[in-house]
Amino acid sequence: MSYIAIGIEKPPIPIEQRKHRKIACLSWTSSTGEITPLSFKMLVDGEVQTFKRLRILSIEEKWGFGTTIMEFKCEMIVNGFKIKSLLVLDTNKRRWYLIDE
Repeated sequence: MSYIAIGIEKPPIPIEQRKHRKIACLSWTSSTGEITPLSFKMLVDGEVQTFKRLRILSIEEKWGFGTTIMEFKCEMIVNGFKIKSLLVLDTNKRRWYLIDE
């Protein structure tokens, strides 16, 4: 199957094949269905840490392997440092992940 023929350059890499962490994410869904992550929590050294004030740089929706995922490239301030991260929403499983790139 040619993914270019249906407008996709290449299929998304399944989350299970990427280095990832499961996260709890607080997001906003607008009346038009647009999803915006606002903050997330995850375990860091055995403690729950909250990361707020996300700045969304880009959003990309990808289809493949029987699922739809949304990738949010974000920027945030952590301990005074600007950090870029990739948050992924698996819409079929309704789960959020932080991808380690």
